[in-house]
Amino acid sequence: LNSFNDYREAKNLRASEPSPHAKMSARCFVMVKDMAKAGNKDKAIRWFNYGYQSLVTAETILENVDKDSTLVSPGVLNDSLKHVMSALAEADFRDVGMVKESEMMTGLLSKAFHMTRTVDFSRQDLDIDAQTDYAILLTRGRHYEQAEKIFRGIIKQDSKIGGPAFNNFAVEL
Repeated sequence: LNSFNDYREAKNLRASEPSPHAKMSARCFVMVKDMAKAGNKDKAIRWFNYGYQSLVTAETILENVDKDSTLVSPGVLNDSLKHVMSALAEADFRDVGMVKESEMMTGLLSKAFHMTRTVDFSRQDLDIDAQTDYAILLTRGRHYEQAEKIFRGIIKQDSKIGGPAFNNFAVEL
């Protein structure tokens, strides 16, 4: 809960930046799964609603940046996309019986794919976690060839994570 409060404070201090909203969303989605696993569906839904709205806000800010790139520096944009991908990857509620909520994330995933259309996630200079999250999301969106290309690139970068990378790919398949 401490990280949640930290993200909420950051979101309040930097309301016009997408990253704090996306980080808040990812934290909320962790809480959704924790509450659902504990059998507290009402709290899980409240966390979901808060996280969903935070992610909508992050994507709205990013859409505005997409239209007018002078709103933020390029580094902020790439960092923000990474956090949106992380939140979306965290928003897999199928294992906790929240299918409706997982389906609600589909629209946000489509928007994220549109916003990242110019980002090459197979580039080796990108954060491996961001590449993994994006490849997982591609798999969920049934873009298997693109996902496999990214997973294979991750393995070339660091062969020690080859097993976990393909495990993620296999789980999503």
